[in-house]
Amino acid sequence: MALKRSPVRNTWIFVFALAFSQIAVAQELPGLNIGPPLKGAWLNRSMPGQGFLVEVVSEPAVIFIGWFSYPRFSEGLGDDPLNHRWYTIEGSYSGSDVQALIYATTGGSFLGPDAVTAESIGTASMRFSDCNTAELSFHFDDSGESGVIPLSRAIPVDASGCDSLLPGTPVPEQLDVDQPVVFSHVNLLDMPSGTILPEQIVVVENGIITQVSGVSESLIPDDAVVIDGRSRYLLPGMVDTHTHLATNVREFRGMNAPTDMIETSARTQLLLYLAKGVTTILNNGDFGEPIPRWGAEVESGVLTGPSIYAAQYARGDASTADGGPDIRSVTGAAQARQYTRDALAAGYQFMKIYNQTPRAAVLAILDEAHQLGMPVIGHLPQTLSAEETLDSGLDMVAHSGAYLWRYFNNDTGSPNWQVNFIVARSLNDGTTVTATMGIEELIGQIWCNDPDGVAQYWAREETRYMHPTTVSLNNRSITANWRWNPDGCVKGGYAHVTNFLQKLTLKLHEAGVPLTMGTDSPTVLGMPGFSAIDEVRALVHCGIPLLDAIRIATWNGGQFISNKLALSTPIGAIRAGWRADMILLESNPLDNADNLENITGVMAGGRWKSAAFFESEMQAIATLYGN
Repeated sequence: MALKRSPVRNTWIFVFALAFSQIAVAQELPGLNIGPPLKGAWLNRSMPGQGFLVEVVSEPAVIFIGWFSYPRFSEGLGDDPLNHRWYTIEGSYSGSDVQALIYATTGGSFLGPDAVTAESIGTASMRFSDCNTAELSFHFDDSGESGVIPLSRAIPVDASGCDSLLPGTPVPEQLDVDQPVVFSHVNLLDMPSGTILPEQIVVVENGIITQVSGVSESLIPDDAVVIDGRSRYLLPGMVDTHTHLATNVREFRGMNAPTDMIETSARTQLLLYLAKGVTTILNNGDFGEPIPRWGAEVESGVLTGPSIYAAQYARGDASTADGGPDIRSVTGAAQARQYTRDALAAGYQFMKIYNQTPRAAVLAILDEAHQLGMPVIGHLPQTLSAEETLDSGLDMVAHSGAYLWRYFNNDTGSPNWQVNFIVARSLNDGTTVTATMGIEELIGQIWCNDPDGVAQYWAREETRYMHPTTVSLNNRSITANWRWNPDGCVKGGYAHVTNFLQKLTLKLHEAGVPLTMGTDSPTVLGMPGFSAIDEVRALVHCGIPLLDAIRIATWNGGQFISNKLALSTPIGAIRAGWRADMILLESNPLDNADNLENITGVMAGGRWKSAAFFESEMQAIATLYGN
């Protein structure tokens, strides 16, 4: 910056001193967060001959200011206009606050080798009220002089260039469905493209997304609550297509489990799903729990949780290896058809077939359910060949592992041609597959009651929120020799299963077989909500790109439910006319799956809950369970 020489130096000293006395008592203005858009040339237009060159670096957060000025009044250097000064201000910043030192440099000569000495002579800070207006506060140690200098940018810039630096407004803790909400200036993860769209406005009214647009194109309702999206990322809520809400209580205690215990289990599990960004669950069978009622209570706001879609179990006779209990036992074709009709009348949208469901019942359920518009999900039953089940119209295979159990007869050494054959058959039959690979990783960790793996499992944060019956069931499963601790097992002996299923899951994905995210929680070691993020990581461990894994956890699950049930308000993407199910994150989920845990808040069906709300509720759950 060129310095103007003043013919009357004392005039500038007077103005400078007068400015100090007037400005030092000025009220501090709210400031922008410091960032690179603020770098450039700044000046005080009422004081010619002074200027500031500002440089801002993000990583690390450092600010450097070159200050061109005439001598301070206290220096007593007379009237020589050539006695100007060049100070430097150097320091760090956080948010809108700068902590910096003022340095005076002496010695040296132009193009000469003379030594130069920099001495700290004071402190300074700088606050930016907008992209073109700032204040410099200073204090000199030697004379005690201090003050505030108003500054403006030498060449004004478009103020919108600093929108990303505006200080965030507090995030509301809760908002109900009747309150219009706007996510402002947010980075939107578009699905299914996976593109990040910056500076978007998303408007939600009555639980529906009514507008998605660039900032300049938006019309915001006057009564809307605005949630600051700057530097944040908005993506569709996750869809867990394999859950067993509260069944862990009945599994452990039997059919006579107390009603209040079952209700408590369901309430806490639903909260945990939502806290981790799961806004929709597909319950894959129950032992008599009132799943449709719970779904209605979530929709009305009586319960806090994700939307619930429910599949009615159809299991084999209780005398079979994994049939029953009797309340869900189906034996013949006629009974199976009536059972399916009754399930629809009771509020179930799906049917689920299990390992020992009799052949005639399987075929009858598939036929009757499809006539009624009910999709069918399940294992690949032992009573039919895998090919016959797929060809008969099974809409979703509940686990990648189901192929291993039935088609490959648990042979992890099966040849590639066999793998390729069943993958092609699944694609041809239009089958969707829920991978549930997170379960396989957990089983591998605790396999053979491995002390280190078991200790790591119980050290996980989520175990604080486990219902006591889940803790008991998992302990029993880990230590008993009937499940994951069989006679003759060896530590690490499950790796061949995990490796095979990872390769199979990747082949299914690469072939175009639609995968969805499912956790089987809270049974089989998993934990509502927490396991959903683990499942995204597990998909990546299969070799699936992170973007695809997130797409599987959001768009794919939403598409499966939306299309199979012909929903008038679809789920799984952030689009006008779609259900307002969204996660607001502090950081980009495409950079690292761990960023899915850095949640600002979650909206489900237009109801908003913040991270602070979930933190309080989860602590209450831990306290309830004695943790």
